[in-house]
Amino acid sequence: MEANSVISGELLPEIICFQILPRLPTKFVIRCRCVCKSWSSLTRNPSFLTVHRSFRCSPSTHLLFTTSDETTTTLQHFHSVKLNQEEGEKNTINPTTYLFSLPAPSYSFLDGTHIINGLTILADQLNAKTVYVFNPCTKEIITLPHTSLVAELFTHHLGFSAVTNEYKVLQVHWSGNEDYSNYVTSLRFKIFTLGTTTWRHIELDFPFDPERLDFAKKSVCLYGGIHWMHMNQKIIVVFDVGAERFRANIPLPRDCNSGNIVEVRGCVAVYDDTSLFQKYMMMLWILEDYQNDVWVKKTIIFTSSWEKLGCPIPLGTIYTGELLLKPTLRDSANVCVHLYNIESDSFWKCKISLPVKIGLWSLLTSYDESVISLRS
Repeated sequence: MEANSVISGELLPEIICFQILPRLPTKFVIRCRCVCKSWSSLTRNPSFLTVHRSFRCSPSTHLLFTTSDETTTTLQHFHSVKLNQEEGEKNTINPTTYLFSLPAPSYSFLDGTHIINGLTILADQLNAKTVYVFNPCTKEIITLPHTSLVAELFTHHLGFSAVTNEYKVLQVHWSGNEDYSNYVTSLRFKIFTLGTTTWRHIELDFPFDPERLDFAKKSVCLYGGIHWMHMNQKIIVVFDVGAERFRANIPLPRDCNSGNIVEVRGCVAVYDDTSLFQKYMMMLWILEDYQNDVWVKKTIIFTSSWEKLGCPIPLGTIYTGELLLKPTLRDSANVCVHLYNIESDSFWKCKISLPVKIGLWSLLTSYDESVISLRS
């Protein structure tokens, strides 16, 4: 009887916390938060979230789309699409699930960022008043405080530090002139840590030429750092999220002359798009050895005209390791995305059923299900 008491009183909570609950699919973990306060607190604990991610109990990929109405652009709608990964269902039409709507910015669209552990940013590059952090799985969304700085362009980049277990938003304010050779005339940086209430201005030292780096280009956060492609100096620039400073630069492959940065199977990668129009091929370099700057080159050859496919560009890899390609030419009558299997060198097309009578549409990002709470 005494032994049973030890099991029930001491071991059982630990077994539930770290062996049973983390193995549950995402939707069931979210339901468990309604059982009692202790379970609600437990499933928001950083240690629990790390263990739950490691088990990958909901092995599926979702796409986050945004659309506007055909007749008005005052609202921007957001939809989720679960990819059919079963072999016999890959070519079936994937229906969308409506998530919510937000007021659309004037003269622009809310855009998304690289997903980190199921979280993304929705922001307007022309107006720093409109910045959201969003978990598409739980549908939680928070509005970040308004920043008072005035600039011509605002870019936002989401980062995560496993060392400090903090999610941070780096906000870049920049202004310029018409002289392209010296376009950026001022740069300011602010940072917001999720769970706090204010932005902090930070002063930075640059191991690169910051005035020639386009901070509006895509970034990816890996190894605790936000990475940008700096073509002018042929380097990868890295902002350390935990230390809040720039790290040493990473040399780009010598024969990479254009393109952008992307995440491929948990690695930093870059692609060169200069051969797409003429040869229907794309060069992809994967930084497989991050410490020693070792790049591995892969040539992707499209099966037909790149333009006919919607001019797709890499968005990142999904949980199967396949590379998701985002169309940049968008046809409302034929909404689809392409996926590329790096191992078999093959493509497959995923057809999407968006709501009828849509105006503009765009694929923002892909995401795996996450139980991270933005209000914990």
